[in-house]
Amino acid sequence: PDGEKLSVCSAKKVRWYLERGLADTVPHPDLGSAAGAPVAAPAGSEGSAVRAPGVTIKLRFAPGGRGHADDQFYLEEKANACCVCGCAHSYVRHAVVPHAYRQHFEVAMKSHLSHDVVLLCPSCHEAAAEAMCARSVKIAREFGVPLEHETVPAEQRLTRNATLAAVQRSARALHVHDKALPQPSPPAPDVVGSECGERRKLSKGERRRRSGLPADRREAHLRILADHFALTTTDELTPAHIADACALESSVPNPSWVPHGKKVVDELGGPDEVADFVRAWRRHFVETMKPRFLSAHWSVDARVANSTAAVFGGKTRALEIARLHNLGQPS
Repeated sequence: PDGEKLSVCSAKKVRWYLERGLADTVPHPDLGSAAGAPVAAPAGSEGSAVRAPGVTIKLRFAPGGRGHADDQFYLEEKANACCVCGCAHSYVRHAVVPHAYRQHFEVAMKSHLSHDVVLLCPSCHEAAAEAMCARSVKIAREFGVPLEHETVPAEQRLTRNATLAAVQRSARALHVHDKALPQPSPPAPDVVGSECGERRKLSKGERRRRSGLPADRREAHLRILADHFALTTTDELTPAHIADACALESSVPNPSWVPHGKKVVDELGGPDEVADFVRAWRRHFVETMKPRFLSAHWSVDARVANSTAAVFGGKTRALEIARLHNLGQPS
């Protein structure tokens, strides 16, 4: 609200502020006195982010932090093109610092930071991914932390919760054989019509599914679900309970398995070492890919931590979203 430029954002984000009454459109500083028009979503886009030159909004409230107001990289408009070869027809987001490591950084080093996410065309992305894998192998040897595929089979990274697995099996059995819960399914004929109009006999599996579960097994499955949902009787079960139980995740991360990325980040030590690690990845990207179309404000030595996130600690996004929603409520 004090006139300082805070960031360049997508049309989707602009609409978010305008629809909640948190901002007003104002004249664009670079396009004369004509006020920017509200941003409308293009047909069929379902609110996808599009560029809308000339649209500027002014917040009606004092933000909780200044964000990247002092960093020109975040204040400039960026071209949708490969930063290596300049191809503007097809591109994907590429993480300069692999997600395997970045996900284990402190919040201040990964929240609201897009400096290390660049656009690459498919061929450049493939080349960058190969170079990234080669560097990850070197890091694994340097830190003595082998990559997962060299040490732990995929099935050992998860452990199965037997209780949840039993609940899920019961729910799926009821869902397949007894869709008319809580009432038994009606009997069905043993003969059905085929695609060409001929009648054929049902297979054994089809007859079993159509005839429903035996009463004792059905009651046992219902009891398992009722116990899981802390219901007094099986009559309280609804199709919603069955659907929820079918969607249960019975495989959970194995607590004794620590990912390669977390081990490396833990070995790094404090924030200064993590910052050096990030800059090393930036340097690796520049040296291996030799990007010719990177922003002039992109730098290997750019700051790694988000100053706003540092102020709020690990609650940046939750605090700000809650505060903005409260501001956007009608009085």
